[in-house]
Amino acid sequence: MAVLVGCSSPPGPDPTMPAPSIPEEAIAYDDVKSLEERPYPYTGDCSQFDPGRLRELGLAGTGRDSGVPGNESCQLDGGEGGTLAQVWITVEYPPNPSVDRAFPDFWNGGNHSGHFRRTILLDRYYAVQQLDLRGVPTTPRCEYVVDTGSPQAIRFTGLLHEDVGAPLGELIKPTTTWEVNEDQAASFVTEHCPRMREITEELLPMIDPDGGSLATG
Repeated sequence: MAVLVGCSSPPGPDPTMPAPSIPEEAIAYDDVKSLEERPYPYTGDCSQFDPGRLRELGLAGTGRDSGVPGNESCQLDGGEGGTLAQVWITVEYPPNPSVDRAFPDFWNGGNHSGHFRRTILLDRYYAVQQLDLRGVPTTPRCEYVVDTGSPQAIRFTGLLHEDVGAPLGELIKPTTTWEVNEDQAASFVTEHCPRMREITEELLPMIDPDGGSLATG
């Protein structure tokens, strides 16, 4: 089965606008069917997000642009009463000039630490759910990286408050060994990633109305 899947084209309709749905079985294929040169829909700042809708999502309703060329992002405050301190929405560029697109490397597990899972968001976007364990001490973050059919991808990252994240990071990747405890990583993902998926699926339509990985415009 693995050989047949690897040699066949992923299922799904041809790209159109509005974007068509992607069948769930597409996650079993190492290739994606999206276009390579669709105009990138994300501006790389906070201008596309409606403050009122952000407040309804439990975010602060305002954000800060990173202002860093090559690392453009919007940083939203998590608001009061939740575990998220911030949500970052970041432009993800291809890793080097010889690579045409950023997303396929994520789709094939090249950029995670401790957890990686393919998924389809809003029935229209190829995406990966992954655990980011950067930092010393480790600060675990649940991330969704999304394919828009463009050379760049979009990364959505949820940052926990330090008093919550630091103890969890020590459980997942103890400083005594620096080895990932897979059970603790899975527990973190189960508890914290559903909230980030909800936020990601609410923010995507603001960035990319009628869009998706198989969109043409």
